[in-house]
Amino acid sequence: ALRELVLRILGEPEGRLVSWRKTLQAALGSNARAVLDVVPDLERLLGPQPAIAELPPTESANRFHATLRALIGAFADERHPVAIFLDDLQWSDFATLKLIEALVGDPELPHLLWIGAYRDDEVTPDHPLERTIAALQAAGAAVSRRALPPLEQAEVTRMIADTLRCRESEAAGLAALVHGRSEGNPFFVRTYLQSLHEQGVLIFDRSRAAWTWDLAQATHAAIPDDVVDLVARRIATLPANTQALVRAAACIGGRFDLHLLARVVDSDPAATLADLWGAALSGLVRPLGDDYKYLGEATHAALFEFAHDRIQQSAHGLIAPADRPRLHLEIGRLMLAERDATADSTPADATLFAIASHFGHATALLTDPAERLQIAAIHLRAARRAKVSTAYDSACSYLAAGLALLPAQPWIRDYALTAGLHRERIECEYLGGHPERAVPFFAPVLTHVRSTVEKAELFALRATLETNRGDLTAAIAAGREGLGLFGVRLPRTASTASVLTEFARYQLLSRGMSPAQLLALPTMADPEHRAELRVMMAMTAAAYFTDSNLASVLLLRIASRSVQRGLTEVSAYGFMGVGLVLSGAFGKYESADELGRLACDLNERFANAELRAKIGLFWATFMMCWTRPFPAVKAALRDAHEVGLAGGDLIYAV
Repeated sequence: ALRELVLRILGEPEGRLVSWRKTLQAALGSNARAVLDVVPDLERLLGPQPAIAELPPTESANRFHATLRALIGAFADERHPVAIFLDDLQWSDFATLKLIEALVGDPELPHLLWIGAYRDDEVTPDHPLERTIAALQAAGAAVSRRALPPLEQAEVTRMIADTLRCRESEAAGLAALVHGRSEGNPFFVRTYLQSLHEQGVLIFDRSRAAWTWDLAQATHAAIPDDVVDLVARRIATLPANTQALVRAAACIGGRFDLHLLARVVDSDPAATLADLWGAALSGLVRPLGDDYKYLGEATHAALFEFAHDRIQQSAHGLIAPADRPRLHLEIGRLMLAERDATADSTPADATLFAIASHFGHATALLTDPAERLQIAAIHLRAARRAKVSTAYDSACSYLAAGLALLPAQPWIRDYALTAGLHRERIECEYLGGHPERAVPFFAPVLTHVRSTVEKAELFALRATLETNRGDLTAAIAAGREGLGLFGVRLPRTASTASVLTEFARYQLLSRGMSPAQLLALPTMADPEHRAELRVMMAMTAAAYFTDSNLASVLLLRIASRSVQRGLTEVSAYGFMGVGLVLSGAFGKYESADELGRLACDLNERFANAELRAKIGLFWATFMMCWTRPFPAVKAALRDAHEVGLAGGDLIYAV
């Protein structure tokens, strides 16, 4: 839907384009790239966009949501309200529904109308969609439901009379027959009429310029009650070459490229188009745009699509079950070879997902160990791209398929691939709302990772995961275990004396260094020392809520390690903690404020987006409030809050 909006804007005059560009740039700021994987055409409007900082998984997902909300808000205002229609909501995954819930319930998007459709026979009372609707209603969102019942016989009569250009009284008998067969489903009504026409029951009389039919003949026509069987019979009336094309196209997907279809059936595009056109004339498939007219130009993809998902379902059902994996394997290999043959081997999301999906249907046929590893890597890439778009359930499916392709002793055969699949599974299960599924994957990774740094990163991730799901005890335990890798021990219960001891150690190491001197310290080189500080930072939030003295100890240790060993991207967090102690314990507000400024400057030097909201919160709340007028403090807090929302750091934003 958003892509359609962007494409429509790209077709407007230059003056309007400039206006839109300014509006969108103001709305998205430097975070535009966060949504380019979902709306790639946006870059054609905005121009090349700078890279954005890497963030932990939760913060990255929250940043994506905030940026997408800003994009929609830029499109939808009083001058041009927007309606977005989403079909087949019964298939939505958890992450999609949570995003819909956040956007639909946003009171700051008043000029946006959401219309969602779903098949109510596939949505049970405990379906995630029902929970989403209930949550929206509880939050006060204006939600209304409109059931679309089957067409009444009178409505089918009017529909047929309008289609056949006759009086309703003339269409009544045929309408009663079609209504009984179709049960009032509009798609089925159309399909039955087409079948009657193809069987010669419904005929256009050119001499009278009118449609004619024999009701008795129509009553006895060979029309099955199931629409899938009906469509299958319509396909069976096509020439053999066209039938083969329709079956192969159904295996490719709801949308398919004519050039790829030609390669699947070992033909050339022109001949393939000629054979496929019979299916287009029958209303089974349709071209998307006019690119099929320019087959000789390599830039034109010549896309087609099935007119309805039931048509694709019927066509796919005509393929013998034993033949489907082989056909999917052939399509996957063709798409992969085409990707490898291009100068840019980074496929678009849709292509990457399609390749992974085709190989996923043919796992049993993948016998070559090298190819299995190659396809496992494809699944890993697809999962990472799906994660960026917050399609976490899809990402988990790709990861499960990738893990199933790994050979015996995978940690020895391909360590990087195996570790990547396991780690991404942890993040995606958690982000998809299944933290209980994520936890078991920590054990095998921790057993096989080769370095202390990798283990420490996993414990930091575990601490973050547990904090965000509310198990603060488990978060602190994970942090303690991670620090234990480096021989670091923390007090079980930190006291004021523990805080003062850590502060004295910092004072001794820094020896009264000024903020400028601290900023000039060298960069920390040892990766283990850097990993140690990341573990400390990951567990600080949980410590803050359970033992504020322990949080202070952690912050002070980060600062001491930074003075002793060099600066890292986490150092700013520690220096902010020193400022917190200076103001809260000793009343040295000016010195604390200077350290707050130092922390901000240092964080900008490392361009660490993960810390911006944290530093903004601590500086304004515990330091600036003693040295600056309250309006300045309030503005700083508002900025930190907005940075936290935009960057996805919701704990500190709240």
